[in-house]
Amino acid sequence: MSQNYRATIQYDGSRFCGWQKQKSHPTVQADLERAIQKITSERTLVIGSGRTDSGVHAEGQVANFVLDHTIHPSKLLRAVNAVLPHAIRVVHLSKVGADFHAQFSAKQKIYWYRLWNAPVMHPFWRNFALHVPQKLDLDAMHRAAHHLVGDHNFRAFAAASTTATTLERKIAFSRFTRSGALTVYQVAADGFLHHMVRNIVGTLLLIGKGKLAAAAMRQILQSRDRQQAGPRAPAHGLTLKRVIY
Repeated sequence: MSQNYRATIQYDGSRFCGWQKQKSHPTVQADLERAIQKITSERTLVIGSGRTDSGVHAEGQVANFVLDHTIHPSKLLRAVNAVLPHAIRVVHLSKVGADFHAQFSAKQKIYWYRLWNAPVMHPFWRNFALHVPQKLDLDAMHRAAHHLVGDHNFRAFAAASTTATTLERKIAFSRFTRSGALTVYQVAADGFLHHMVRNIVGTLLLIGKGKLAAAAMRQILQSRDRQQAGPRAPAHGLTLKRVIY
């Protein structure tokens, strides 16, 4: 009798070309499927809550997969981690009902974008935070970020090549926290468009540097014009923090 499993996964995305399998490029999904097949001799599809881009990290990615034969989750977790590359770890594994789907069952996702805001970059954070040496106006950035809360059309912050059927998303919170030089943009929504968070961060950085007023965020959002928003922020500062079901 087949069994559906739910996995919580953490990974350092630095060496991967994103989550989704690709020919001739290392991806998180491909490494997970290979590891499971090596342990179980079964080929299975590992379904993630969503795709993360090349270089993006995860602390709470969720996936599910089905096996023809039931294996105790704790035994399978240890075995899979033993053969996965060190940059990927399954931190929790459990049996779930056949109706659980990592993508379609998700209610909300939380992303963090980390900035190291100091003249000198901390070497421990170089792969996980964007270095911004100049002082940022964090109050203006926080005010601008708050304009995004609620139901909106996010065309202005979507990738130009997006194929999404709807550009409406509901943001639950959009805020900044700071601890020393480490500044974190935290955003939660019922879903995100391709490059949406990175495009938002790029715009917020222009505001923090005094190149745009905080009120410009509302105007850009209402314009639905990608050309009015800021440049896309680099991938390495972005982490999928949590998926809520």
